Amino acid sequence: NGFTTAMTLRELRGLPDVGEIQRLRSRALDFLEGCRSTQIAGAFGFWPEDARPVWATRVPADIDDTAINTIELLRYGRLSRRDGLRTVCTVLIPNRVTARECRFKPPWIAPGAFLTWIGPRGRPNVIDCCVNANAAALMALVEATHLPGYREAVSTVADGVKWAGRLPARRQAITAFYPSIHALLDAVEHAVECGAKELAPTLDPLRQIAGERDPTAAPGCCCGAYGATVWRCVALEEAQALRRAADTVGAPVWCFD
Repeated sequence: NGFTTAMTLRELRGLPDVGEIQRLRSRALDFLEGCRSTQIAGAFGFWPEDARPVWATRVPADIDDTAINTIELLRYGRLSRRDGLRTVCTVLIPNRVTARECRFKPPWIAPGAFLTWIGPRGRPNVIDCCVNANAAALMALVEATHLPGYREAVSTVADGVKWAGRLPARRQAITAFYPSIHALLDAVEHAVECGAKELAPTLDPLRQIAGERDPTAAPGCCCGAYGATVWRCVALEEAQALRRAADTVGAPVWCFD
């Protein structure tokens, strides 16, 4: 699907753009472009619309995939900064939680933070800190941090981390569609890398509550709301392991036969 493809591209950004890697990267980017919504210009969904699983034919486009896919397409020149800015203005900014809706939301959610699903109001729409971190990353990358939604996303992530602390149920609550608090740490680190410097103060407290990665924990890259079902992607797990190994030794460790 588009999500795991984009996340794998993110993890392997340090690979040399040569030979087979170049061809694989090009195919991955082609696939991401195929995940565009045909109903909402600039939006992306979890799958191409003609290749969805039978059980997910009505799953709409979402802010998370829109932000993640757009960032990778920007990074590799498939989209321009103007394209990214248009997506921020026409897709992200209109899909934010209102002050009225926040009266019925947890206290860490700032009015104006980003919703998850794109589309008409009225359906359940959970707020996720990872989604907001990825939205903030896109806004920072296209130099749109002055626009509505950015500060609210930053506030939601920061307040969510404080509210969750070390309580497992609360940690799952702030990352409703991600099975581990470490996914939020990765998302915030990436957002800061993209220029979202206002999220930098959240890194230390987030690292403290995330602690060490448990190698025995069940793997997973995303989940149904609040962990109801967890999905994994072996390719993404291997890419993450390679990236962490490179971070540990301070230099690329890519090795190819």
